[in-house]
Amino acid sequence: MRVTKRTVWAGIGLTFLTVAGMVSVYQVLFSLWMTAYPYADINFWRPHLYLRLAQTVLIGMLWSALAVWMFRKRD
Repeated sequence: MRVTKRTVWAGIGLTFLTVAGMVSVYQVLFSLWMTAYPYADINFWRPHLYLRLAQTVLIGMLWSALAVWMFRKRD
């Protein structure tokens, strides 16, 4: 297997996206929990939940695309 600059950067990017995805999932779950909390301001937490959910979906799509590219790139 040849290791090129692209594959090294892709590995670094995949690692970064994995960590970012885990943090984003944590934030989605926290925002979801806060929308269910009876004393929380739902007008603040609902848009926050949607924003974090969109962020998580975007990270997931980028992670998937990069993983597929790396899988196809291997010799």
